[in-house]
Amino acid sequence: SVTNLSAWLYFENAAQKYKKRSETSFWGIIRRREREKFLTLVPQSSEAVLDLGSGSGFYTESLSQDPKRKITCVDFSSTMLEAISFPCRRILADLDSLPTEVTAETYDLILCAGAIEFVKDVSQLMGIVYKLLRPGGAFVFLAPRPTLLGRTYRRFHSGHQILVNLFSVGDVRALAEIAGLQLASRSSVPPFNWGVKLLKI
Repeated sequence: SVTNLSAWLYFENAAQKYKKRSETSFWGIIRRREREKFLTLVPQSSEAVLDLGSGSGFYTESLSQDPKRKITCVDFSSTMLEAISFPCRRILADLDSLPTEVTAETYDLILCAGAIEFVKDVSQLMGIVYKLLRPGGAFVFLAPRPTLLGRTYRRFHSGHQILVNLFSVGDVRALAEIAGLQLASRSSVPPFNWGVKLLKI
């Protein structure tokens, strides 16, 4: 079942053009720069990778070039998952109710880029992330900041009846504490996100 039906409808309908727009257009240039900075936070030695809210695999595609990596992509849009162009395990699921086929495994690296702001119960998700991470593993995510652009992003989605959470510095610290993870890095990722890396020590 999908918790955020409005978000599901929006991304399911947008999926056909989403990947192409990410590779072309001015918005595509911005997203590629965002991805480049985001990936600097990702440990290169990770082999078991879980991408939460993967969409069409925009952020994990470059990681798939290492044949040692086993990537699991989770998204609530079947159309988005079908658009993934690299070998991976695809799981259709809502981040507010992850199935056993996700939670029965453990991972070196968990990513969440462009999805955590749509999660209804972020505290619950953080607890699950802790359980799924192997010791020494990393949770790397993007979280929109409460800046002018961040609020514009939220207003855009509210026009589609989609709730978007924004995250202050204090919110990011609180997420780390809730998860029992160490805040290793927090930096600004233009145009309006935090790039955050949490470690399981």
